[in-house]
Amino acid sequence: MPVCIRYACGNCGKTIDAWDEGNPYYLDDQGVKRYTRCLFSECSARLIGNDVPHLCLDCGEEFLVDTRAPVDCCPKCGSTTFSDTFRLEGRTCPYCKTGVFTCVPDFYLVP
Repeated sequence: MPVCIRYACGNCGKTIDAWDEGNPYYLDDQGVKRYTRCLFSECSARLIGNDVPHLCLDCGEEFLVDTRAPVDCCPKCGSTTFSDTFRLEGRTCPYCKTGVFTCVPDFYLVP
């Protein structure tokens, strides 16, 4: 079952919510990407990829990285310093440039 956690910057308070499973998808009969949280039995057999949310640690751009077409730089600024949003613990905040992200202990979502 997917889980959402929240990271917060200790300096500016910026928060980022992050799902552990990203955005799994399949292609419908017309080849259109369809996102689903159904990861069981017949649904999981159709899954072919995952769009994983990332954060550029230089410019703060939030973007998806498709597991079928990985990228090596931020689409906005070209930086190679970015992170999966589920792995922001201890990373420097790109918005204020001084604070560090920590996991908010009282925040936990399950759909």
